[in-house]
Amino acid sequence: MTNFYLYEGAAENRNGVSATLYPIIKLLDHDIYKGKRHIIATDNWYTSIDVLKFVKSLNAEYLGTIKTSKRGLPQEGIFPRLSITNKRTNSL
Repeated sequence: MTNFYLYEGAAENRNGVSATLYPIIKLLDHDIYKGKRHIIATDNWYTSIDVLKFVKSLNAEYLGTIKTSKRGLPQEGIFPRLSITNKRTNSL
């Protein structure tokens, strides 16, 4: 481990930065991570368009799961839900 961030909860002063982006900024906004082409992976709590833009600004790659209800997700990025009937007929 090269760095960690202790989450302080609602008492934390994030200066308008979202709760999902702030820890990513705190962890990665150091010169040792910039321009190194790291791959950053997060779960669906941290994954957002803002996090993606920040990570890409560091010249890094990003991988994350995302909830389809996440604010700011473009509609063309959401896969349609299939009913159980459609899943059965489309399977091999």
